[in-house]
Amino acid sequence: MEIPRVLFVSTGSVAVEVCDANECATATQRLGPVPEGAVGRGANITFDDLGRWFEPGPVAVTVELSDADGTVIATAERDVHLTRSYPNGESCDGDGYVVGTVALTASDRL
Repeated sequence: MEIPRVLFVSTGSVAVEVCDANECATATQRLGPVPEGAVGRGANITFDDLGRWFEPGPVAVTVELSDADGTVIATAERDVHLTRSYPNGESCDGDGYVVGTVALTASDRL
C-alpha cells in the first residue's frame, strides 16, 4: 500500500480488508514515526497478516488510515487484480508470490 505525503500521519495505523468471491480477511498495521526526509510511506500487509491466502484474480480492498488517536483520516475502496510475481525468476521462486497494490490519493482524505 502506498500513502502519499499529503496523508502522512506522525504515527497511526492502516486497516485493510480484502474480499474475494469466497470471504473477507482483515488486518491492521501500526505505522511508526515518519523518518526525517522521508519521500514515501507505505504499509506491507501480507497474507499471513490477513490470516488466509488469496489466489490471483479480482479482489475488493477497503483501506482506512487512522492517526495516533484512532481518528480515521482517509478511506478508500478499490478493485485490485492480484497477480503472480516471480521477482527472482520462475526457476528460483517456484510457485511465485501473489501480489497486489493499493495507492491512497489526496482525494481519499475525509
